[in-house]
Amino acid sequence: MRRGLPFEASAKEGFALPLILAIVAIFLAVVGVIIYVGVVIYLQSTSHFKPQHQSPVIPTPTTSSINETADWKFYQNSKLGFSIKYPKELSEPTESILSTSTVLEFLNAESRVQLSISVGVVYDQSKQRELSYKEIATIDGKQPDLITVDDQPAAYIKIRDEDLIPPKPNPFNEVAIQKGRNVYTIYFSLSNDLKKQENEQIIFDQILSTFQFLD
Repeated sequence: MRRGLPFEASAKEGFALPLILAIVAIFLAVVGVIIYVGVVIYLQSTSHFKPQHQSPVIPTPTTSSINETADWKFYQNSKLGFSIKYPKELSEPTESILSTSTVLEFLNAESRVQLSISVGVVYDQSKQRELSYKEIATIDGKQPDLITVDDQPAAYIKIRDEDLIPPKPNPFNEVAIQKGRNVYTIYFSLSNDLKKQENEQIIFDQILSTFQFLD
């Protein structure tokens, strides 16, 4: 019986070693998960931009929006190839012809809300090429939602106070629509009042729903 004792002790020691290793492995795995979760939470809390909502938004006229825009002004430009309706509070557009694009501005002197439409190409000197509609609507790394406007591919971005770097301009919406070589960029500035922004957001989507190409 005594001769068996060393063998029994050795067997117990051999069984204990894998058990200890398993416990250590489980402990390290739990620590790794805790560290990973902590890093993810930290990155999300310190990120400059909020996560993007990527579901497509397709502005289409509804019965209610048609009724609400019934007394709006109508603008059509045969040379630039589009028509649009806009609130009567905005002024008649002023036109500026640049080297590679034409810019139309509709202003509201009282609220400082501005609607502008740029038609043409945007050339990036650093990249030595024209920018696509997606690149134009990507602002400071914030990615736009991909939509369609009058059956053409477009990118829609909403810039709010939390997205802006001081000194902060007004929040704004921007939609870039690709048609052939040209990009139609529709910009709409918003007020700094959060309650007004909600209504202005609705107005912009209604404006966007009336945009149509002439061919």
